Amino acid sequence: MKKLIEMIKIGLSFFTIVPAGKRVEWTERKVAGTLLFLPVLGGVLALLLSGVIKGEELFSPLVFSLLLLFIPIIITGGLHLDGWMDVSDAYFSHQNREKKLAILSDPNIGAFAVISLLVLLSFRFMAIYELVRVEEVSLLLFVMILSGARLSSAFLLMYTKSAKESGLAFYFQSGITPPIKRGFWIEVLLFFGFCAFVSPLLCFVLGGALLLYTFCARIFFQRQFGGITGDSIGATIEGGETFLWIIMWLFQLFVMA
Repeated sequence: MKKLIEMIKIGLSFFTIVPAGKRVEWTERKVAGTLLFLPVLGGVLALLLSGVIKGEELFSPLVFSLLLLFIPIIITGGLHLDGWMDVSDAYFSHQNREKKLAILSDPNIGAFAVISLLVLLSFRFMAIYELVRVEEVSLLLFVMILSGARLSSAFLLMYTKSAKESGLAFYFQSGITPPIKRGFWIEVLLFFGFCAFVSPLLCFVLGGALLLYTFCARIFFQRQFGGITGDSIGATIEGGETFLWIIMWLFQLFVMA
């Protein structure tokens, strides 16, 4: 139980702005164990947003949509958006693999990072706003979107080789053990069981969308960088959230209308 609490503290400290892990000893195994906390963090973020959801009637659809867009980014400290921007700079540089990996390590950002960030958030805002206009955004919907995107990133970390023998992704993978992998698949079953309880049809659509997204992301990172990096995991989360918001919107538009 003590190790579990320590892993949760490390996960909060690493993936959010909550400084919970300052007094905890960080080891490879404990850090790798936080991958199990990553999908759970989606549910935690959804719970933190529950107050905003309950106050939906106090805001216009525009303001409410902006709150749903930016509050998760604030809570995570923009960590994953940084990965999205770095991956965008590397990809659009059209350089060889070694140069792309060097760009990922560069703390500076370029024009393509800014452009891709605007495109990402614009599409996410569009989907959120269209959903807010036609139905009440529920806590369950947030859990499915935020946790689903993080399930995808956790899978990539566990089952895709690191692009280099250093860096954040390699550090996470160094401590992954069979029990951690078994725990991950238990979380996958619980997630889809939860989705099926909410809506069997939506579970089918969401499951197919997640499989497609994860497969495409894995192929993309392997071809572009030779594997995954810490930045690619952040990009997977941000891209996954936007993709699932759009899927939810299209589901509502064409299936539930």
